[in-house]
Amino acid sequence: MKGRNGAIRLVSVLALVAGVALLTAAYGVAANGKHAQKHAKLGTLRAVIDTIDYLDPQQAYTGQSWWAMWNVWETLVTYRHVDGPAGYKLVPGLAQSMPTVSRDGRTYTFVLRKGLKYSNGQALKASDFKFTIKREFLSTGQGVGFYTGIAGAEKFSKTLKGDISGIQVNNARRTIKIKLTTPRGDFLTILSLLFAAPVPP
Repeated sequence: MKGRNGAIRLVSVLALVAGVALLTAAYGVAANGKHAQKHAKLGTLRAVIDTIDYLDPQQAYTGQSWWAMWNVWETLVTYRHVDGPAGYKLVPGLAQSMPTVSRDGRTYTFVLRKGLKYSNGQALKASDFKFTIKREFLSTGQGVGFYTGIAGAEKFSKTLKGDISGIQVNNARRTIKIKLTTPRGDFLTILSLLFAAPVPP
């Protein structure tokens, strides 16, 4: 339902942009066309289309917001920051390598790179990832539907209490283990979404 609402919202924004573009074009034709002298002088049309909704990774949903945050927030896995087909390849981000995946395809184990810090100098810990996914649900973020497949996340989404059992972290070892209820072939793509970018607790 959340994903559907987000899609409807995105379509609505696109419709609004298209409507304003048509209105602006019509204004230009009326003011500058061959028969402009036959029309009363029109006023000045000023329009501001603000498509950056948030700069918070757990809240932002528009492409413009994500573009603005692309070089600010990092995820466990990400895409190469290059043009062309090479930019579609998933590569380690905060993780020191691609994860180890269990034979049943349900458990992903990551090890964070050493010495990671936020821009404020605070150390980035494995537990920040768990906090971030919980924060997505607690703040009713736009991306909650992507993470309900993590074991315990569905229950947490209803109670907003306790923990998400499918996310196990060890700060000393810098490990993050994520267990899914069922295998998902696109899970690494989901983890690359900015919704999963760790933030300081």
